Amino acid sequence: MKNLQYEINSVLTRTGYKMTNKRKLLIKLISNRNSEFISARILHKEAKLKIPGISLDTVYRTLFLLEKKGFIEKKGMWERECKYQLVSENTRSMIKCLNCGKSESLDKDNCPIDFSKASFNNQFKLQRFEFYGYCYDCLEK
Repeated sequence: MKNLQYEINSVLTRTGYKMTNKRKLLIKLISNRNSEFISARILHKEAKLKIPGISLDTVYRTLFLLEKKGFIEKKGMWERECKYQLVSENTRSMIKCLNCGKSESLDKDNCPIDFSKASFNNQFKLQRFEFYGYCYDCLEK
């Protein structure tokens, strides 16, 4: 994860952004989660353990910057809040239960679409999908 943190820090520094201690901490916390989803609220709570004065606004600004630079992506709403995850080859798609919000990342091995061959009218090369449906636990209720 150190390489990812270094890459993000390098890109942001090269493009004129200051690498404050707060921003470095948030990048570290996000990159340590690999491709797990995290909400701004949970990220803020974790960051406050290290830097008590960090504001939720700082968290959102950093998330927006990382999303803009292509390091993270925002995914739908769970319990009235968006969640974020690192962008990687293995997190191109996800499936989410419309009832309980349970979600699962789809990787190359369990995704029904072969992204390397998929296109839309030869105008777009497909990168990711979000599937919505009902998990078996909710269907059995």
